[in-house]
Amino acid sequence: MHRTLVIILLLGTGCLPAQISIAFHNGDTTVNAMTTRPEGTVVETGSDAWNNPARNGTNALGLSFSNFPLLDNAGNASGAVLSANSGYTTFNQNDWAAGTQDHVMMEGWYGIRNTESITVSNLPASFGDGYSVIIYGDSNATGRTMNYTVSDGTASVTKTIRDNGRFSGTFTEGANFATFQGFAGLRLTITGNPGSGDSRSAVNGLVILPGTLPNPPEITSFAADDHYVSPGTSVTLDWQVDGAETVTI
Repeated sequence: MHRTLVIILLLGTGCLPAQISIAFHNGDTTVNAMTTRPEGTVVETGSDAWNNPARNGTNALGLSFSNFPLLDNAGNASGAVLSANSGYTTFNQNDWAAGTQDHVMMEGWYGIRNTESITVSNLPASFGDGYSVIIYGDSNATGRTMNYTVSDGTASVTKTIRDNGRFSGTFTEGANFATFQGFAGLRLTITGNPGSGDSRSAVNGLVILPGTLPNPPEITSFAADDHYVSPGTSVTLDWQVDGAETVTI
């Protein structure tokens, strides 16, 4: 009697990197699983800890501040510190209370232009092997072009977000976030639109993670030399996968 061969491949990506995540949502709000920690310093999003340098609330940092200590996404002290020289901050009124954790993160923002900047210093030594940056930006404006330049002392990369209205719950590259790669310096600086008369570039969220930006694991090819097998016989399998460290059959 022959039996049909059914095979399921499970791909494993290993441990998530100890990234640093920052939500500039300005307040001590609590919604869904996104909850501020003591002094409004950390926001919980699922299993990841997001630092929350709130403008309002118990720590009341204001538009400009220095050396705000940052935790990694596991909630451990990273040693990195955040400084800001911003000229404006506000809320987006995106109905966050009825929305998701992402709506909370996209609700508030710090604006930078001309000589204003956001700086993260003293990144962990492991980041010296290379890291990537994701900037989330939504000013709630229609038709605002927001430039961002990320520099680490050696590399400098500029990307643009074209803001066309209120965050709807969907993230789109170039519309409400931009990705940057190729950094290794342990101090990074973010600047916004270049001129003092320009509209400010909004920074709602910032993620810094070691390595290159991860791609979802994918099975690129799979083959078996027989689709029907008898008890006690063997079959040869061949496969190729991307973005995975382990394969379980």
